[in-house]
Amino acid sequence: GAPLDKLEQLGTNAKCATNEAGEAGTRSEPLGALRKRARAKYYGGHVAINLAQLDSPLKKGYWATYHCAGVLEQKGTKITSRYCGHRWCVVCNRIRTGQLMNGYETPLAALPEKIFVTLTLPNVPAAELRETIIQMIKTIQAIQDMFKKRHQRKKQDWQLVGLRKLECTYNAKSGHYHPHLHFIISGAEAAKALIAEWLKRTPTATYKAQHMRRAKAGTEKELFKYFAKFVTDQDGKKVTLIEPLDTIFQAMRGLRVFQPIGIEKDVPEEIENLQSVEVEGITPAPEHRYWQWVEGGSDWINRETGAGLTGYKPSLQMDELIENIQSINGDKTAIRPAPWTGALPAPAHPAPWTGALPASVVIDRNLDRWIEG
Repeated sequence: GAPLDKLEQLGTNAKCATNEAGEAGTRSEPLGALRKRARAKYYGGHVAINLAQLDSPLKKGYWATYHCAGVLEQKGTKITSRYCGHRWCVVCNRIRTGQLMNGYETPLAALPEKIFVTLTLPNVPAAELRETIIQMIKTIQAIQDMFKKRHQRKKQDWQLVGLRKLECTYNAKSGHYHPHLHFIISGAEAAKALIAEWLKRTPTATYKAQHMRRAKAGTEKELFKYFAKFVTDQDGKKVTLIEPLDTIFQAMRGLRVFQPIGIEKDVPEEIENLQSVEVEGITPAPEHRYWQWVEGGSDWINRETGAGLTGYKPSLQMDELIENIQSINGDKTAIRPAPWTGALPAPAHPAPWTGALPASVVIDRNLDRWIEG
């Protein structure tokens, strides 16, 4: 099959260097990739600040995501920042996706006859979601173990080899959740046996709802996208519903999203808290220069000059996407930071965030339509 689309095709264009110990070092990426990161932070920040208003056990994590990559430190053409590392963070997931694609590229490319398989169960209400997901994982692990023992005992010629991913989506019409498993499996015989055993062990599953097809070029890239879709179709509009996202994040807390089956990968699933990138095309800074994400803005701002780092400006499509971040009941009074006034942030290097709720966030809770800053 075709080789994996790498980081540049995801829009990050990052290539990871290694030091003498073979560990991941400073990456290199063009300024355009940093602009896409600004776009991710702009949208992700609006989602995070609304998630943080919920009475959720993940509240502190949502605030950490709101502050993710809030300050960039530049020296020369190297930019360093701290990342929250949470799965729901749009910024961190761009980095994580690239890492996973790089890490799994070689073993997946080596698989003969790659088959894309989807295993599903009927949709469930929120109260049953986590237990359903846990049971799905137990069932599929038991199936994998059974196939492995059969091969070891020479009762079957083929092995179950590939990659498994856990996903969950939300149906706005029914109000129910759809946990499911995606696989890239080597061999049609193994894929058919996997579906058959899944149906045998899960009486509520139907044959029609399970799928298998030959993997096409780009299938691997699709597999590495987010484990939960942030945007839902509702009445012909693309909306981001806050409460269902929180339900999914809680249900999948502590559970592995990716699971290799008989293959190895080169990088971890989690990202480092502190990361540096060499940015191609950026004006070098002779000394340390700090860029701060300002409340209500859409870019990192230089503290001395007020200049923006990437030049990112939200598009009309982004404007609509932000407008349609809302509560599950259709309430559009979701909060957002007040538009940036142009005032420069303090030039002093900020102290690390302690986890306390930010007093500096100025919020208007009664906007019928959010206005771009």
